[in-house]
Formats: sequence, structure tokens, C-alpha cells
Amino acid sequence: MSVFSFDTFLHRGETNDARLARLRDRDIEALQQIPDLAQVFILHHDGYVREAALKQLDGSVGAPGCIYALFWRTNDWVPEVRQAAHEALARVLPQTSADVIVPALKAALPRIASWGRWSQAGPEMITALAQRDDVASALVDDVI
Repeated sequence: MSVFSFDTFLHRGETNDARLARLRDRDIEALQQIPDLAQVFILHHDGYVREAALKQLDGSVGAPGCIYALFWRTNDWVPEVRQAAHEALARVLPQTSADVIVPALKAALPRIASWGRWSQAGPEMITALAQRDDVASALVDDVI
């Protein structure tokens, strides 16, 4: 007899919306139990999970890919996710090393002109970030 039951997995009779809500709730619960999932779940397909992950991010970030994903989320199609991304950037950027920020910034700069859902806050944040002493210095060192 199999331990795995398709009846349990499929929740017979469950609508697609109910299944998606159940899976969303499961992922948000996992995020609450394992806070480090936030850096992965900011790329989640469900906007509610992305928003929850963004709201949970705090402290320094160690991977340029995560910073790039945060930049990208400021152009998300869900307005609440865009707002949560701006708030997350405001929390994590001051504590994040220029060595992590600069590669993400270099990857994002050629693309942001095409980001149509960016508000004025996006370019202002990038400008302020590029003017941060350690980031400006690292950018110059990288170019020279």
C-alpha cells in the first residue's frame, strides 16, 4: 500500500481557486517558519506570497541576485508588491555591502528604462544608491 494518496494530494472536489489558495497559505506558513525563504519567495508566482516575502526581508542581503530581484520587484505588475519592494529596499540597502549592491546595480541599469510600471520612486532610489559613498567608489573602481 502506498503512503502517498492522490486523493489526499488532489483534495477531491476542490476548485482550482481553492487549491491555489491552499498552496499559497502553505507557502506563507513555510515563510513564517523559515524566514530565509524570503529571498527565494520574492520570485514566487503568487503575488500574495511575493508581498509576504518582501515584508519579511530585513537586514543585510548577501547575494547580488537578491538585490537585483528586489529592483525587479519595484516593477511588479501587482501594486502592493511594488510598494513592498520599495519598503524592503529601504530596509536592506543601508545594511548591505557595496560589493553586493554594485553587481545588481550594473545588471539592472541597462534594463530599467524599459520597466513601465516603475514610479518616480524607482529612479530616485537608484540615484540615491549610486551616490552612496561606498557604492560610488565601487562603481568607479569597477569601471577603471
